[in-house]
Amino acid sequence: MLTLAIHRHSAASLTKLLLLSICLISSSASICADSYDLLTGEINLRDLQQPAFASWFEKNYKDYHPAPDVIEKLRPLMDDVTIMLFMGTWCHDSQREVPRLMKLLQLVEFNASNLRIISLSTNKTSPSGIEQVFNIKRTPTIVLFHEDTVIGRVVERPQTTLEQDMLAIIEGRDVKVANDN
Repeated sequence: MLTLAIHRHSAASLTKLLLLSICLISSSASICADSYDLLTGEINLRDLQQPAFASWFEKNYKDYHPAPDVIEKLRPLMDDVTIMLFMGTWCHDSQREVPRLMKLLQLVEFNASNLRIISLSTNKTSPSGIEQVFNIKRTPTIVLFHEDTVIGRVVERPQTTLEQDMLAIIEGRDVKVANDN
């Protein structure tokens, strides 16, 4: 069962709190959000394609065109890679980069079971607190692993392009990342 915590930016009315409680209890993990809501906790791609988030997700997904030659180089290297993505549905950098990442992963035929998406509150926290283990200070942060070892991160925005930065990380080349403090 997927657990989502959904918070309002403004004070919630009793009706909103009741609706939120019903959503949190629901085993279907449906999204109970509108454009002023945010998601926290582990989510999936379908959650980001819901009406509250689809406007920015679909536009940025469609507008991203990664370099085909880099995609071809990445594709065979992604089998042993796992990714943990820390994002905020409220964060403009996440709204730009997460749809791009999802498109890139689709194009390289990435195994979706090797991706975990953790959506953080505006305080950059989640119900599980897993962001503390990875010292997450900025969103989005894309953490790449090989055989359970962190091999690199893309923080807030890529230094070159998302596909080039990911290729460099997976190939073991140094990638300068934004200060994650």
